[in-house]
Amino acid sequence: MYTITTLFDKLFDIKPGEIRKAVLLQAYVFLLITTLLIVKPTINSLFLSALTSEALPTAYLLTAVLAVLFSLFYDKILWAFPLNRVITGTLIFSALLFALFCFLLNFKPSNTGWLYAPYLFVAIFGLLTTSQFWILANMIFNVRQAKRLFGFIGSGAIAGGIFGGYLTSLLSGIISSENLLLIAAALILVCIPISSYLWKRYVDQNKVEKPKKEKAKENPFALIRHNRLLWLITLTVGISVIVAKMVDYQYSHFAAEKITDTEELTSFFGFWFSTLSVVSLLIQLFLSKRILKYFGIGNALIFMPVGILLGSVLLLLIPELWVVVVIKIVEGSLKQSLNKAASELVVIPVPIEVRKHAKPFIDIVVDSIATGLAGAILIFLINGMGVPSIYISYINIGLIGLWIFLITRIFKAYQKSFRRLLVQEHPKVQKHEKHHLDVHNESVYSTINRVLTTGKESQILYMLEEILRSPDEHYFEALRGLVHHPSSHIRSLSVRNLYYLNSADLRPEMKEMLNDPSDEVVIDVLRYLIHKDHDLHREEIIDFEKHSNHENIRALTLLAVAQEVHTDAHLKEILKLEGRVDTLLGRAGQPPWDEKSKFDVIAAIEAIGHTRLESRYKTVYGFLEDSDPAVLSAAFDSIAQIGDERFIPRVVAQLHGKKLRKEAIACLQGYGPSIIPLLERMVENQEIHVDDALFVPDVLRSIGTSKAVSALIGFVDSAEYAVSVKAIQVLKMMKNDTPGLKIESDLIAEKILKECQMYQKLLSFLHTQVSEHEKDPKTEKSTKIRMAREGLITILKHRVDAHLERIFNLLGIHYYDQDVEPVLELALKGNDQQRANAIEFIDSILEARLRHVLVPIIDSLGQGVTYSEDMVAKLKLPSISEWECFKSLLTRHDVKIKHAVLYLIEQLGDHKYIPLIEPLLQSPFESVRKQAEQMIKNW
Repeated sequence: MYTITTLFDKLFDIKPGEIRKAVLLQAYVFLLITTLLIVKPTINSLFLSALTSEALPTAYLLTAVLAVLFSLFYDKILWAFPLNRVITGTLIFSALLFALFCFLLNFKPSNTGWLYAPYLFVAIFGLLTTSQFWILANMIFNVRQAKRLFGFIGSGAIAGGIFGGYLTSLLSGIISSENLLLIAAALILVCIPISSYLWKRYVDQNKVEKPKKEKAKENPFALIRHNRLLWLITLTVGISVIVAKMVDYQYSHFAAEKITDTEELTSFFGFWFSTLSVVSLLIQLFLSKRILKYFGIGNALIFMPVGILLGSVLLLLIPELWVVVVIKIVEGSLKQSLNKAASELVVIPVPIEVRKHAKPFIDIVVDSIATGLAGAILIFLINGMGVPSIYISYINIGLIGLWIFLITRIFKAYQKSFRRLLVQEHPKVQKHEKHHLDVHNESVYSTINRVLTTGKESQILYMLEEILRSPDEHYFEALRGLVHHPSSHIRSLSVRNLYYLNSADLRPEMKEMLNDPSDEVVIDVLRYLIHKDHDLHREEIIDFEKHSNHENIRALTLLAVAQEVHTDAHLKEILKLEGRVDTLLGRAGQPPWDEKSKFDVIAAIEAIGHTRLESRYKTVYGFLEDSDPAVLSAAFDSIAQIGDERFIPRVVAQLHGKKLRKEAIACLQGYGPSIIPLLERMVENQEIHVDDALFVPDVLRSIGTSKAVSALIGFVDSAEYAVSVKAIQVLKMMKNDTPGLKIESDLIAEKILKECQMYQKLLSFLHTQVSEHEKDPKTEKSTKIRMAREGLITILKHRVDAHLERIFNLLGIHYYDQDVEPVLELALKGNDQQRANAIEFIDSILEARLRHVLVPIIDSLGQGVTYSEDMVAKLKLPSISEWECFKSLLTRHDVKIKHAVLYLIEQLGDHKYIPLIEPLLQSPFESVRKQAEQMIKNW
């Protein structure tokens, strides 16, 4: 059985707490428009009877002038008084004026010129009161509510138009036209208690900012000009009014041409006016909300101009009355329904203090000026130049093109305005690229040389690093002077720079530096000596060692030689590198080593890597078992140089260790992109322990290629749960590290959709377990069952939260340029207003396929709430049996959930679940296999 609340929810998507205010607002606007449809035809008929149609051009001109003057006066009132008092004052003043006009019309003054006053007032009254109404509605509802409810509320205006027209027609035969104004005054007075109640009950006055003194000096036009969104709205409203007037003229002109009989013409206009009103009402009640929901505000605004555009093109091809009627149906039905709702929604991101001054200006002044401009264009073209009315379509087509362009700009400005509403600007940290000196530029030669000779240590080091990037002979002498600098870092960098220069042979000087106390300097000197000797012999190497009394000279010589000869088999043979490696290792002996012996071991390991000495790979492999961090680090460096796949499993097995994780990752990075397929296989086939697999995404991040990105995206679905979470986090970090990194948009969108589906499934599983937990008997015997189920519920809650985070992380990657992270945070944890604005911003940037799935999920979330019955109801999640719940959970790549489900099944002791357990006997995870084996064995 349907209650009123259920009926409103089903038909109009009005929630229980919203019915009263929605109905009151609908009644409010119904009364306003009913009043307008009483006074407007009444005043118009009296005006035309007394002054004839010749007075209309003057009235149009005076309306435009009055609109501008009134706007300035009204704006000062808004700065001086609260909006609720202004609204009440407007209604009281209007009622008094209608009563006064009624008195004067009955008194029938001899001078009919005074009739301009009621005519002009009615023109302003309709625009002003409806503008005030929509500002009030925007203050009562947040943007998410407004999207759902403005269609229903706005239907009151259309219904008021229909009712007011019929009421005026009915009453005009009973009472005089002058006295109809008293009925209008009475209806306006009924609006006062409604508006007062709405303000006191639903508008939090404390949230309305008081105008700032400096702002009070700004007139509405200045406020609009300084706000891009309002400026674009102003231009759009102006163009839309001009187009509407052009359409109205074509409609009237074609009808008058085709239908010559006055009675038939009146009937024609009456029929189509009623039809348009009914169509508008139906669209407003049943379509506006759905169109706004599924297409968004930006697309909803385009319906009307596109419809008129198509009709205008058709009219040029087929100049018939039925085509004009179609155009009028599109314009007339959408103007007061869908387009009106979307137009009122698009101003919501504008701060209320700005909005309440700018909106009346747009509604009154811009509308009036645009109407006058449309009239001037028509007079010039039709009366002045004799242009056929059909050619007005060309003007419409041009204006509509501009109109549609402005709507696309409005949508972007709308998004930016919401960002400003949500959070203060969060500009991304600009990753400034390091600018390097052009050391070959003649203008900097003297500067660089001066720094190298007289600069501080930090300045000299900076210059040496810059020159090393692109060595230049101009700095030879300065570099030569630095080889004896007190700083070992400067000495080392100087020798490295001289390595690449050929101005002079410095080998004699360099030999004297073989006794330098710094290991780093000695290696660089040895490399220089070897590099400059084009006919290197073993005896010369021995001579270098004899020439130095450095305690590590043999190890340093081996390293220098290894770095220079690399994989040159001939030089390796001449210099007896294998023997040197064996000698150092033999001299070091077995661990534990003293510092000198450890240095020898490290040098031997690194030499094997530099020279890719395949006969000694086993030696390096053996050192992967060593517990000394320095030795293990050297082994990693050596393996990175070697690049042999046989080392990979052993290195990957070291990733879980915190101390040398960075070195292990760097080692695997050294393999380059060729390692990616192997890592993918190891993770997806679960060939490595999950504690190590957890850091494979970090390895892929360090590689940083498109293949690495593809592998990470693959992990989202195929890897164990913890690894998939890490993969998403790493993708996000990679995007932050390199904003230009190409991550396939469609692929990420697909992952978001899958994550949303999995989130809903997990929520259903959680709902099933919570429901079963409520059914579990609260007896001592069932304590273990309850505890086991509570454990599973806890894990599921964590997984629901984690999946939401995964979705948000993927969104952060997909919409990186929009910087959605702070917005998503507010959508989850902000207050009601912040959440509504955040969700609307997200709604506005999402593509259609994501919007329909994701927005309901975000909309269903409470402030920090993981799960509630209300969420399940909002998302309309299906009921899932416990069997289906267990079956799905046991097939997930999630070890913790598998253990929790198996434990619960064990406590339930129900043998019907054995078919679900048996496949786990083949699980790649040993702990899961053992638990399944034990359960089946016990049963």
